[in-house]
Amino acid sequence: MQFTAIIPQDLRITASPSFNGLTITGITSLEAGLVCAIETISVDATLTLSHYTILISASGVNVTATLPSLVATGQVFNLKCIDNTYTATVDGNGYTIDGAATVSLALHESITIQFNGTEWWIL
Repeated sequence: MQFTAIIPQDLRITASPSFNGLTITGITSLEAGLVCAIETISVDATLTLSHYTILISASGVNVTATLPSLVATGQVFNLKCIDNTYTATVDGNGYTIDGAATVSLALHESITIQFNGTEWWIL
């Protein structure tokens, strides 16, 4: 099921439960702050579509942030290594990230990645 509302000036708002998302097309103005999820992981974790910013703390063990296998085109994640005593890795989970299966992050290194329907790209 999909809900669509068309508002004056050709603004279209679509909510689809298949990806728990909201799509807004047209000329829009956001007159409020944007609040996005942020989470610190210190053990291996598979991300979900509700994640946005992930801080990876590899202080006690190697830590891998695995991207979701079912993902919407346009999905964006921000990932940052905040402690790399051990290895901090981002795994594409069957998709490549700029052509590689995994990406290792150095201390304080961050990446923003976006899915184009076939692979992840570092922006």
